[in-house]
Amino acid sequence: AVTQLLQQLRATELELEDTQQQLESVQANAQAHMQPLQLTALTLHAQLAQHKQALREAEERQHNQEAGIEATRKDIAILLQRQQQCHQGLAHTQLAIQKLEHLITSALRLTLNSLPYSSTYRHQQQQQHEVDTASS
Repeated sequence: AVTQLLQQLRATELELEDTQQQLESVQANAQAHMQPLQLTALTLHAQLAQHKQALREAEERQHNQEAGIEATRKDIAILLQRQQQCHQGLAHTQLAIQKLEHLITSALRLTLNSLPYSSTYRHQQQQQHEVDTASS
């Protein structure tokens, strides 16, 4: 009975050694497969970090562009307001010019109407015209 137990113990030890070798082989195989996976994981992690950085930079550029667009809109609004003020000023100036033209025309009429038209005056004007023509 003891011999039989010793034989069973020896058989169990052999099975255990065989199982140990299989386990070591599986671990080595797993380790061989893990290295490329770990490398891939590291590569993917680095790419993810790069993409996150690129996204942050793109968001910052977009924010800056939006701020620039808003500033441009405000500038356009100010320029449109100034343009409207210029148009109003131009309209007032044109109206003032028309009033001045009317006043000048009226003053000229009044002046012409008040000039004497005697024959002596006409004679003097004619002589002056002849002198002006001769001197030219």
